[in-house]
Amino acid sequence: DPLRVLRGAQFASRFHLTPDEETLSLMRQMPLDHLSPARVMGEMKKVLLMSDAPDVFFRVLALVNALDPWFSELKALIGVLQNPKYHPEGDAFEHTMLVLREAAALKNQAKDPLSFMFVALTHDLGKAVTTCLNEKGEWSSIQHEIKGLPLIESMLLRLGAGRQRTAYCQNLCKLHMRVHTCYYQK
Repeated sequence: DPLRVLRGAQFASRFHLTPDEETLSLMRQMPLDHLSPARVMGEMKKVLLMSDAPDVFFRVLALVNALDPWFSELKALIGVLQNPKYHPEGDAFEHTMLVLREAAALKNQAKDPLSFMFVALTHDLGKAVTTCLNEKGEWSSIQHEIKGLPLIESMLLRLGAGRQRTAYCQNLCKLHMRVHTCYYQK
């Protein structure tokens, strides 16, 4: 059952486990294309709501080349460079994983913890389609918060997150750069 790939990553995330090489090898052999959105969302809810390290779920999936077909927008962030002045942690995937881990520590303060976690997961998807070197020779992702909106919609609706939750995530993602603008204008 290919759901075991997601379940294995989910257990690693929730229980701080590290899959051995034999398990990882088996996970690499199971395609996830035929899983239903409901089953994928079931594992997602466990990861996002019950784990203090939800990034481990996606790191394990990346390790076994299993981000496709459900999380291809996240996979597209791997290797997307960022300006080290603002993002010394590395590429956009690494940044997203760090944000997701931080969000997990705050989720219980949110009115809608699941939507809050989906915002953390999707807030920078637009960097995959906007990142380039600017005229100063620095990496920049101008308008990633806008260009990412269709990517958020694609991923969340594919997962069965629903229109209301998707709209919530798109709205917060669209606004997330305003915090930075305020900070740097002080």
